[in-house]
Amino acid sequence: MYVGNGESSSVRLYPLPIFQDIEVNSTDAVVEDGSLLSPLLHSARSDDYFMSGNHGLLPDKLEQYEFVDWDERRLENATDLFKSIDTSDPLIIRGLHALLKSEMSFCHFQFRDASLAYSHIALDAAHSIILRRLREAGVANPTSYDAQKYMDEAYGIPPTKRRFFEDYYADRVRNFHTDNRYGAEPIPFFSIDDIWDLNAALKGLFFFLITGELHDETRSDVDEYLKHNTLQREH
Repeated sequence: MYVGNGESSSVRLYPLPIFQDIEVNSTDAVVEDGSLLSPLLHSARSDDYFMSGNHGLLPDKLEQYEFVDWDERRLENATDLFKSIDTSDPLIIRGLHALLKSEMSFCHFQFRDASLAYSHIALDAAHSIILRRLREAGVANPTSYDAQKYMDEAYGIPPTKRRFFEDYYADRVRNFHTDNRYGAEPIPFFSIDDIWDLNAALKGLFFFLITGELHDETRSDVDEYLKHNTLQREH
């Protein structure tokens, strides 16, 4: 469900500490009767979400919530993933497992570095899957550049001529190697966006690697990327 619902899906198999089941059948019921949110709005905030409470990130007024209906198409995407996944493939299972563990660890401030490490394991699994496919297709000793080319072609974008997920390479080196070309750090510096953005991209990539199709949301992101690049060239 987490991968099949798209890159920005809010589906989580590991409940956030702030989770509350308000037991309503539709979002319309909440909009019509704001008191239904009272268990959430007035709950004790003593969890460790972002170390101490929610740091103001959890809305405390009905007007601050945005309600959306369930998207049946996302359910179709998730179903396609279930039908296509090869549970005997160790690389697929290792990658998905690491991706989920990244989200689980991310819920606790103390384990944010572990969250990023799990993301990098998932990234390495995706890289290995693509290199395996390239070897099976007859490419001798495929490189990280070949892996990125494979991804560019699959997504239908102009050749980037870069290494596989090149923007995340330095973070991966700094996170896994305690003494590296960027210098030793007691705690590696990274941004929260490094986890959010990487995990979102990996969800779209694993959906493609498993189903052979681009997720609707990934296709939309690709269209935006192509549109942005076209405008840049025109200017």
